[in-house]
Amino acid sequence: WEPASRTVVLRGRDDVHSNQDFSYRPPLPDLVPGVPDHVQGTVSVRNIGKGHASASKLRLSCGVRLADRPYTILYGCDAVLPADISAYRDPAFPGQVVVKIPPLPPGGSYQHKLTFWPMQLRHGEYSFLLRVDVANEVIESNEENNQSRARGGIRI
Repeated sequence: WEPASRTVVLRGRDDVHSNQDFSYRPPLPDLVPGVPDHVQGTVSVRNIGKGHASASKLRLSCGVRLADRPYTILYGCDAVLPADISAYRDPAFPGQVVVKIPPLPPGGSYQHKLTFWPMQLRHGEYSFLLRVDVANEVIESNEENNQSRARGGIRI
C-alpha cells in the first residue's frame, strides 16, 4: 500500500511473474456538502465517489450582522447562535457547529436538521460556510470540493 498514490502494489512472487508489479487503485469516496437550506435549517452531505466513505464530521462556520447592531459583524457560531448548541460542540473545533456524518455508500447522502433552527436565532443577516470531512479522516478522490457557502446573506 502506497498511501501517497492511494495504490496497492503487488510484487510477483513466482517464476512467471517475478519481475512484474501489479497495481490496484481501490475506488475512493468523494464527499461534498450541499448548500445549507436556510428555510428548513438542514445541512447535507453526498458521496459522489465510487468508494464507501467512513464516518466523518461536517463543520458549520457562522457569521452575522445583527439587525439591532447593523455596523457590527460577529463571527463564530458561539457569538452568533444560542447558548444551547452543546449537541454540536467538538473540542477540536471550538466555537463552531459540528455535525457527525455516518458512513456513506457510493451515491449515498445524509441530511441533518439543525435543532436550533430558526426559532433560536436572533434577527439579522447570516452567512454560513460548510466544510465536510473537516478532520481529514476520509481519503477521497477529490479533496478540493469539500466546502460550500450559502449564497448571499440569509435574513432572519
